[in-house]
Amino acid sequence: MLGAASIWVVLAFVSLPLNAASVITVVLPSPDPQPLTDCDYGPILVKVGIDRTIIVNGKIVKERDLQRHLGQILQTRVARLIYFEADSRLQFKSVISVLERCNSVPNLTIALVTRSVARSQCWVLPVRNKP
Repeated sequence: MLGAASIWVVLAFVSLPLNAASVITVVLPSPDPQPLTDCDYGPILVKVGIDRTIIVNGKIVKERDLQRHLGQILQTRVARLIYFEADSRLQFKSVISVLERCNSVPNLTIALVTRSVARSQCWVLPVRNKP
């Protein structure tokens, strides 16, 4: 059903003489004035603690469930991006193990959050202002 504020598009075939032009009228529904964007959902942050606890956006996730969990979150996203942060005291192989799980999600970009970035205000993400 079309709303009152529909968009009208008129197409004219210009290869015909102007008086014989066929006109096709297409009625399109109005675009959502407030579509949800990735900014509305916030960033996806994967953190690995010193005890190897994996936290995704504040929720504890088991390593074996990480790929499935990220896949579910990313179904609603346009940008397939996560921010990854691990405790600097962890052994390298522990960090790599979790990174490999994240990297198994197709077409995913992983941004590493270093200690200096985490402490700075440089990684501010855009968020839509609520009216």
